[in-house]
Order: sequence, then C-alpha cells, then structure tokens
Amino acid sequence: MTSKAASAADVILTGETTANYFGWSTTAGDYNGDGVDDVAVAAWGYSSNTGRAYVFYGGSMVSEAASGADAIFTGQATGNYFGDTLATGDFNADGKDDLVVEAHGYVTNTGRVYTFYGGSMTSKNAASADVIMTGESTGDLFGYGLGVGDLNADGKDDLLVGAIGYSTYTGRAYIFYSQSGQVNLGTHITGATAG
Repeated sequence: MTSKAASAADVILTGETTANYFGWSTTAGDYNGDGVDDVAVAAWGYSSNTGRAYVFYGGSMVSEAASGADAIFTGQATGNYFGDTLATGDFNADGKDDLVVEAHGYVTNTGRVYTFYGGSMTSKNAASADVIMTGESTGDLFGYGLGVGDLNADGKDDLLVGAIGYSTYTGRAYIFYSQSGQVNLGTHITGATAG
C-alpha cells in the first residue's frame, strides 16, 4: 500500500441510496471457504433503519454498487439498526468463517444478534439466520457491542455480546460458547451499578 486519495483505491464499493450509512461497520473473513478472504459491509440506515449487511467474495473483486453483493442480509423491521456492528468467527468449527450481525433496535431496543454460517451464502431476511439470540427485555440494546475469541480454550471461536441498556444502563456482557457445532449460552457479566 502507498499513500493516495480514497478515490484511487483498488476497489470501491458504494451504498444503494442516501442515508443508508453503507460502510458504518465492516469485517472480513473467508465466508465461502475458498481460501481467499471476503468482505462484509453493513448499512444500518437501509429502508428506515431496517438495515442490511452485504457480503462480497474475495478474489477478483471489482468496484460495484452494494446491490451487486454476492449475498445480502436484510433486517427484520424498520428501526432495528441491523448491521450497526459486525463480527467474524468460525462458530461451528467447519473451517469456514461465519458472519455475526447485530440489531440492537429490535423490538423496542430489546436487541437481537444473528449468525449466518459460512459456506454457500445466499441472500435472506435476518429471520432466517442460522442462529438468533434475543435480549432479555426492552431497552437492553442487546448486541450493541460484539467480540470474538476462544474464551474457553477449546480451539473454537466464542462470541461476546454487550447489552449496554440492561437494567437502566447497568449493562451486561454475555459470553456464548461454541459447542457441538453451534453457539450456546455460556455466562453473563453484569455491571456494578446503574448510572
């Protein structure tokens, strides 16, 4: 890489329309298992903040509009903010990276986190995700923060999910362990005081 203007990038991906906020969150991983990393880009503002996440397969990438993505995932309803944060990890231990997309606005800010397993990804609504996790109560903003790591030393990626609004913004963080080819609830951590 060398210093240059953004317009001189090797590949440029552009959102679908105004106020989509395409590019707010990005991540990369080998989602189709071909040995080449792919790119995921989110646009939480899509369709009155319903939100979308777009996957572009790596290799011979070309500049294009978001509508030309190899797979497009769309939030469930307006105001969900689907795609505000993205994360990547192999949660079912199949050797292919999986994509995690949060929607902290789901059902009066209860929040949801969706996992789409890698492989032959196809465009779908978030309701058809491989794994769906939902916050405990309204206002939790479950999914506002995401993290990935092997947290129990079993060689599999685990998922960390934040819920900053839990119990009047006391906040909680949840750890979901990857076990037996799926992500399961492990433990949760609660903030000390509301404030």
